[in-house]
Amino acid sequence: MNFYKLTIGLMLVLCIAPVTPVLAEDSGRRFDNLAWMKLAVGSSAQALGGAYTARAHDGTATYWNPAFIEFFGPFEGQITAMVLPLSLERRAAFVSYIQTLGAGNGSLGAGWHYYRIGSIEERAADGTRLGSMEDLQNAFSISYGLALNSDWKVGASIKYYLHQIAGEQGQGLGVDLAAGFNPKREWLRWEFGATLKDVSPGITWTTGRREDVYPTLRAGAAYHIIYEKLIAALDLELPGKQKLVPHAGVEWWPWARIALRFGLDFYGLHAGTGYRFGPYQIDYSYSALIEGISNEHRITVMYKL
Repeated sequence: MNFYKLTIGLMLVLCIAPVTPVLAEDSGRRFDNLAWMKLAVGSSAQALGGAYTARAHDGTATYWNPAFIEFFGPFEGQITAMVLPLSLERRAAFVSYIQTLGAGNGSLGAGWHYYRIGSIEERAADGTRLGSMEDLQNAFSISYGLALNSDWKVGASIKYYLHQIAGEQGQGLGVDLAAGFNPKREWLRWEFGATLKDVSPGITWTTGRREDVYPTLRAGAAYHIIYEKLIAALDLELPGKQKLVPHAGVEWWPWARIALRFGLDFYGLHAGTGYRFGPYQIDYSYSALIEGISNEHRITVMYKL
């Protein structure tokens, strides 16, 4: 490990340490004003019940754990796209691109996370119906991941939040900090990951109002019961000012190209499948939600360059 890689890794650790104590307070709320970001991205991750911080070895790493964008082996890049159709005029989508920078130089990633609610009824103060409006929420990210050695990786993302509703606009910046442990030896079957997401001064609106954004701490572990064929994963999620949320899932590759996934968390039951052929991978997940407005179907397509 050379000096500049070690320095970057220590800087990330030092950045994470002062912030984590503020996450301990609990108000019992599930979501803050970035609730739409908690929808998460990727069919594989959803099918595993959100237990993906240690398993984000694909194009969704820009969202889950930017340390793992430094992971693609002989491939030089990857394009990922997810669609999530929802009820009540709601839509969500995610697109990312990851590019390696050559041996020892790390990898860069860019992501776009989109959420829309349409046909919201708009009324005047006296109750008169004025028509309908839409709620548009976007997050754009730039990520960097670096391998400190063959096992350890670190990463970070810079995010720009844009929220538009009723002619008003809110904007803000945020940072994700991440680390991952991913050994490549068959006898060492554990993987670990940790992220501190959405460290932000808040969202400022054109009206002058400012909304707080509470960071989320996630720690994950995965164990290869049968190496690269049967993997159990667990995440612990601690959203700022909210309760600790566990996520658990199992991924099984009964054949080289086909995956089966099952997951569980406080929000519902999840299941999915994946098909891998050449540089392509298609994943699907279904979620039976306990608290959600409707159940969810996700489709994700990935292409490695």
